[in-house]
Amino acid sequence: MAHSAALTDLTYLTESQDLPTLAVLAVRAAATIAKWNERHVTRKTLKTLPYHLLDDVGITPEMARREAGRRFWQS
Repeated sequence: MAHSAALTDLTYLTESQDLPTLAVLAVRAAATIAKWNERHVTRKTLKTLPYHLLDDVGITPEMARREAGRRFWQS
């Protein structure tokens, strides 16, 4: 998934010792926002999946409903 690759790239940047403090904070903020966005999009999509697709990935409609109801900042 493209989002996961972007998060990996941002994580690498935050671990760099050569970045100024403000840049590190900006990269961490960008990584957090990207993670929140990925959760939001995934949960929004999960709400629309039909039963047979939920069954294919091994989750029940109740599990999907609970996960989709979580806030984007909740892991």
